[in-house]
Amino acid sequence: MRSILQACINFFDLRLLVWVPGLWLILSAVTPTFLAQLDKQLFFTGASLSRGIQRPPVIDILELSSTQMRQLMDDPGQNPDVLLLLDYLNKKQQRTGIILNDLPRPIVLPIDAAPVSDVTPSPADTAWQNRRAAQQALQRWLTSPAVIIGSETLSPMLASKQQLAVTEPRWMMYYQWLPASMQPPLFPAAPPLESVTMPWQIFPVPAINFQENDVQQALLWQHEGDWYPSMALALLPVQDNLVWRGRSELHGASLGRLYTNIDGSVIPVFQAQGPFPPVTSHYTLQRFLQQRSEEPSPLLLIGTAGDSSLLSLAGFMQSLYTDNYHTSPWWFYGAEKLLLLLTLVYLLWALPRMSGGVALLATLLCLLLLVVVQLGGQITQSRWLPLGLTMQYLLWGFLVMALWRQQQKPHKRLQQRHQEVACQLSQQYMHQGQLDQALKALDDCVTSERVLQLLYDIGGQHERKRRVNEALAAYRVLYKRHRSFKDVAKRLKQLTDKQHSPAEDIELALSKTVVLADPHSRPQFGRYNIEREIGRGAMGVVYLGHDPQIARRVAIKTLDYSRYDTGELAAVKTRFFREAEAAGRLRHPNIVTVYDVGEEHDLAFIAMDYVAGQPLSNFIAPKNLLPIAQVYRIVADVAEALAYAHSRQIVHRDIKPGNILYHPDSKKVTVTDFGIARIVSDARTQTGEIIGSPLYMSPEQVKGQKVGEASDIFSLAVTFFQLLSGELPFHGDNIAGLSYQIIHGKHKNIRDLRSQIPTSASRIINKALQKEPGERYGNATDMARSLRKALQKDFA
Repeated sequence: MRSILQACINFFDLRLLVWVPGLWLILSAVTPTFLAQLDKQLFFTGASLSRGIQRPPVIDILELSSTQMRQLMDDPGQNPDVLLLLDYLNKKQQRTGIILNDLPRPIVLPIDAAPVSDVTPSPADTAWQNRRAAQQALQRWLTSPAVIIGSETLSPMLASKQQLAVTEPRWMMYYQWLPASMQPPLFPAAPPLESVTMPWQIFPVPAINFQENDVQQALLWQHEGDWYPSMALALLPVQDNLVWRGRSELHGASLGRLYTNIDGSVIPVFQAQGPFPPVTSHYTLQRFLQQRSEEPSPLLLIGTAGDSSLLSLAGFMQSLYTDNYHTSPWWFYGAEKLLLLLTLVYLLWALPRMSGGVALLATLLCLLLLVVVQLGGQITQSRWLPLGLTMQYLLWGFLVMALWRQQQKPHKRLQQRHQEVACQLSQQYMHQGQLDQALKALDDCVTSERVLQLLYDIGGQHERKRRVNEALAAYRVLYKRHRSFKDVAKRLKQLTDKQHSPAEDIELALSKTVVLADPHSRPQFGRYNIEREIGRGAMGVVYLGHDPQIARRVAIKTLDYSRYDTGELAAVKTRFFREAEAAGRLRHPNIVTVYDVGEEHDLAFIAMDYVAGQPLSNFIAPKNLLPIAQVYRIVADVAEALAYAHSRQIVHRDIKPGNILYHPDSKKVTVTDFGIARIVSDARTQTGEIIGSPLYMSPEQVKGQKVGEASDIFSLAVTFFQLLSGELPFHGDNIAGLSYQIIHGKHKNIRDLRSQIPTSASRIINKALQKEPGERYGNATDMARSLRKALQKDFA
């Protein structure tokens, strides 16, 4: 809850001035007047860059005074000039549009009110008749199809036949779910009145409000789902049977095809404030009567002097006459909302992640692209894409975010300093092995490359120490911050599978080499980095490792605690560390050197000298035996190594070919695996406990009796026998049979197995394989001396 509150406090800052206006622009269909100025200027710029603008036909504009307009529409007989105008208009039947501010109320003179005189008509009779004729002329003119009456202030008065047929397009369904505030705006007009009391109709005038920077004019307007023509559409020839197809194309018998926006409007090129003003001739009443032509213009507009609607309507009509107008595609309204949303996301999410220079360059490129799209669509396709709102919001948002970035600099420096300290602390904890504290130190850090790498390293450290649950926790934190960082997804899957899969007991030969291919998850024991697995012994896995402190390769023997029950684990640990104590006291060229001992949460380990070579178990097959003289030398070296160990009161207890390494090139011999060695003076040896390899055991070892130096001599003699002949001296179908042969049986004569073997071998083997310990060599030194003498005598 506290973190959520802090996030809210941090968010309610200058960025409010970005996302609040952005949401308002997205959710509202109303564009503020001052924001429409840019679109207006861009439209005029695009129009001035356009080519092929046709010169329109001249439209006459007759500007009457308020009195003259009232006389023309109410009682033209009061003014001779107005009466002359009315006669001219009736005679020429010129296409005429009249813009009124008041409802016409012609004065009707009844016939029974006419003065009666039997003599020559009096001036009053003449005046009455003239007014009567003027009223009749006005009626004929107003009801003529060539005359269209419009008004900005009066309610439309239309016949029902003026209603247009409309075919709704499929895309309208995409707008219908929008709230009313987001619906595309339509041309505002008062509800229409049925034209039954008057012989004429009044159409709404779609005049442009230049103070509101509007550039669109409506051809159609809507009331209660029905669509009607505006005055501009009524002034076009032949208005019968109009169909508005897909709310984008007007079709008529003589009209042809006329494109519109979805709200029934278009954007004319000829506008009073634009680069192409309407081409008009302006007249007063007196000037019009003096200069009236026998060939009238295609359209005459009559209105009150000073009415701006006259000029804008003239430009609208000239744009329609010459097809110099623009429309917006039906999808633009939705695309503009989407573009505003993308701009909001860019300002609040992408921009803060950029440097100042990159943010400025990206914003300028976006602005340039919007300008090019808007002007390009207008010039090349006559498509009007008003993107000025998006441009202004983008520029406003960039300026606000620039101020916000400046405001955030002290906080960011403090945050960077805190992050630097947290990363250093995490790294220090990691080097100290306190991985949980290292992970916790990164909790409040902002995601960065260094933080991600530290999380990855923490997970790797847990993996090296076989802590699957802890590694999963670290990788999940990393995955939440950055899902595609390195191979974190793959590691999560592997560890999850490993967590739910049973442990496999894989038995490998000691000579088998298993390579650990993934350097990130290689095990690490203490300070030792594991390179690969080189074998498995009786108590655990043996690895090739590296000591980074002194740059030395070591062999690391492990004791896996999971192999033992909880009740016997304590005794196993004791035996293992006793091995380390025993082996650590030995310093001999033919005995592997122990450097270090340690313990992890799931295993113990011993680090010892890594000796290159092969176990003698590779040379016991009849087809792969070593030269006889070389076997003498090897066994003599082993006997001398055992003599040294015995002098330190250490018995190996498991002498066999597999525990003796031999390097064919250097001829060096090394005794390994003091894994079951015991200190002779240790009185805690339990009777009946058999420790060692049965094939090479001495009789007293098989019996479970206390063993001494003579037991190692017996085991070495069995090894000597096997290396020379490729066979063992004792055989049995099972452990019981083998044990009986070792205790009571007589071994074969080795020379019967291999005739090339000298008699000295039989003598040495017979001596060393005596059933009673006291009858064997007194010590390993005596056996080594016998071997050396025989080697010098038999192979000199």
